Amino acid sequence: VSEPGTGIVRVYDRNQSTGVFGASAPADSKTGLMSSAGEWPETASAELRPVGKLAPADRFGQSVSVSPNGATIVVGDPGVEGSGAGRVHVYRRPGATWGSTTLPAPTVTLNPAALGGVTPINFGESVDIDEDNNIVVGAPESTVNGATKAGAAYAYRDQGGGSVSANGNPIRAPTPQTNAQYGEDVAVDEGVVVSGAPGQNSNQGGAYVTPPVNAGGGGGFQTPEPVGCVVEGPAMVCGSSVA
Repeated sequence: VSEPGTGIVRVYDRNQSTGVFGASAPADSKTGLMSSAGEWPETASAELRPVGKLAPADRFGQSVSVSPNGATIVVGDPGVEGSGAGRVHVYRRPGATWGSTTLPAPTVTLNPAALGGVTPINFGESVDIDEDNNIVVGAPESTVNGATKAGAAYAYRDQGGGSVSANGNPIRAPTPQTNAQYGEDVAVDEGVVVSGAPGQNSNQGGAYVTPPVNAGGGGGFQTPEPVGCVVEGPAMVCGSSVA
């Protein structure tokens, strides 16, 4: 981290297998992975930073996801917690490895759109990318049809060459609930989006699976389908993390 609150994402590249740490990762977790049997280099191959200087609370690197082939890194920059609109940066590997004397600039920066009754807040709190280059972004503090912190997720497709297409309106729960925080965590595989909503149902939580209209992603999404969560005690919350 160059300055408190600015955020740097460090990339560790070994045999074209990529490990990434956001600035908020604990020091012990960094040391533990890098020193594991000497498999990872102790110095970063590249450091990813946003364009321009950040305010202390912008939280660049709050969420990070690497494509399965290691060629694309998606970095969340959700802004001030509870109020910032947020953005997401997509970085593409400049060659066979991430090693470079210059800092790679983001190939694309994604900004959320106010569509489908959603006022986006904290877009980039969670991110994921799959092997088909489908990208999903959580915006859990978003207002949906007047319900504050109902949350939403946004889906994109990385088309390469500096082009990322949106897959339609934001994905949100069929019945948005205040404080549900849909999109607190997100995952995508073969275009199928999974979204957690840990604040739903008075903090019992919930999760949703959203299949794409077309196999592999693209062309919009079907209605999110709730997952049957079993909450066995007051300390358990469904949807805090998904995969």
